[in-house]
Amino acid sequence: MCKGDIIIKFCGEHYFLDNFFPCEVTYDGLTYHSSEAAFQAQKAPKEDRSKFAQLRKGAEAKKLGGKNGPYAMRQGSLELQAWNKRSVSVMEEIVRAKFEQNPDLAEKLLATGDLRLIEGNNHDDNLYGIQLKRVPGTRKKLLTDEDGCYILDSEENEQNNHLGKILMKVREELKQNKTPL
Repeated sequence: MCKGDIIIKFCGEHYFLDNFFPCEVTYDGLTYHSSEAAFQAQKAPKEDRSKFAQLRKGAEAKKLGGKNGPYAMRQGSLELQAWNKRSVSVMEEIVRAKFEQNPDLAEKLLATGDLRLIEGNNHDDNLYGIQLKRVPGTRKKLLTDEDGCYILDSEENEQNNHLGKILMKVREELKQNKTPL
C-alpha cells in the first residue's frame, strides 16, 4: 500500500517485497520456497535446515523458527545474543539472494523507483518492520487515514524497519549493476 512516496505495507501489488512471498531462494547450499524459510532455517542446526527447505509457506517456517517454535532460542541465552548480533546481516544476504536469483522480482523491485519502503506490520515486529496503529481495544484491526492508508505506530529510526532498509539497499545495488539494453 502506497502513501505518497512511501510503500507502507507489503501487500497486494507489493506482496513480492514480503519475505513470505513464494519464490525459490538458494542460500548456503539449500533451496527454500521463500526468503522467510531461508531466514528461519538459519536459527536451526545445519543438519536440520533441510526441514525448512521442504516447507511451502513462509508461515510454516515462521512457526518452526519463531518465538514459540522448536528452534526458538531461550530468552537471555548466549545463543540468542549471538543470533541477534548477526540476524540483520543474515537477512540482508538472503534478501539479496532472493532478488539476484529471481530477475522478475528484481525488475519489480527496481520499478519501485525511489519510494521509501517500510515493512508496516500487525505482528509487533519493530526490528524488521514497524508496527501499524491498531484501532483502540482491538488486536488485529488497523487504523487508516482519510485516504485509506495505514498509519505507523512509531517513526522510522535506526532500530526498526531493517527489512525496508535492506530492500532499498538491494534496489540501489541492482540499479548500479544494471546494464542498459
